[in-house]
Amino acid sequence: MQESAPTQEKNGLGKIQEQKLRKELERTGVSEDMLCARYGVKQIQDMNEEIYKRALNALKKTKDVA
Repeated sequence: MQESAPTQEKNGLGKIQEQKLRKELERTGVSEDMLCARYGVKQIQDMNEEIYKRALNALKKTKDVA
């Protein structure tokens, strides 16, 4: 049986990926609920790698909150 890397959860994002998303949410003023609704997940941890990359790229294009 192969074990996951320490930063990767069994299903979903690792802690580092989650921290990066949360930092971008804070910077942009976008709520976690809005992000999850947009990508069809219940919580950030439910995102897969593809959704994570799309969400992070979209947030990086978003301006800082005033």
